[in-house]
Amino acid sequence: MTTVETAHWGTGAVRAAEAGEGEPRTWASAGLRPATGQVPAALAGLVVALADGTWPREVSSVVCHPCLGRSAGEVAELPVSVVWEAALGWIAAKSFDVPVRVGLCVAEEAMQHPARAAAFHALGDRLAPALDEVAAGLGLRATTAVHHDLPAAVLPLPDSALHGLFTPFHGGSYPQGFPNADAVLDAFRIYCSRYADALREDPGTLVFEGVHLSRSVLLGAGAARRYVAATPLPDPSGRPRLAQDAPAGERITFRRWAELPLDWWPEQACRDALGVGFRELAGRVAVRLPGGTGAR
Repeated sequence: MTTVETAHWGTGAVRAAEAGEGEPRTWASAGLRPATGQVPAALAGLVVALADGTWPREVSSVVCHPCLGRSAGEVAELPVSVVWEAALGWIAAKSFDVPVRVGLCVAEEAMQHPARAAAFHALGDRLAPALDEVAAGLGLRATTAVHHDLPAAVLPLPDSALHGLFTPFHGGSYPQGFPNADAVLDAFRIYCSRYADALREDPGTLVFEGVHLSRSVLLGAGAARRYVAATPLPDPSGRPRLAQDAPAGERITFRRWAELPLDWWPEQACRDALGVGFRELAGRVAVRLPGGTGAR
């Protein structure tokens, strides 16, 4: 495994900051530290920070949880960030030469959107084999699990820790004040608990998720702190926001995957690490999904 020496906030951190997902002061306040030591070369441009600043000596598996939100359970409306979030896990697993466990948290989405519960459960069952087929074609040891049920144990996290869970660097307080706040907070507790479950199953696993999920991972991983905060997929328009946060009319979904640019860093990062550019990866997943679009 080729490595590079780093002891500072690197390229991945710069990219996350450009996408509007924090900066060194806010990352440090969240409990993250710049990566130090020998970082796998394929990950050097993707790593924002580590939970304790140092790379774990032993990694037996990688885990990640692509987000199915913003889709209403419809394949064509899934943001292409789902593929990026799976690809981050794939790249990390390939770098460490270990298996990767991809989890699709449909129970949480169903809890937040009860009227669309059946659609989210069906979406997970459609997306999992598509991701696994694409990963197998890349020669990866990847398994995608659809989390229809609750984790083994749900962490008793206080409401105050969960407000603004997925916007840790934007000062948000969602779902505080919303009519369905209790259901959303319960879903947030379950989501955090997935990380505790993953570490219980394999204490040597490494969580490889976007830095925008840092609070949920740290709440769930607890003292283990086996977390690499990675660079989320930016909006290809260049605006300082994540791809999934673009307004509905501008968001690149599976319906529009062919509009992804070929001249931006996520395209090259996937090509360098996996041998396939990001746009083609998104197309490979889309064509394998009922309701997706694309051509082999």
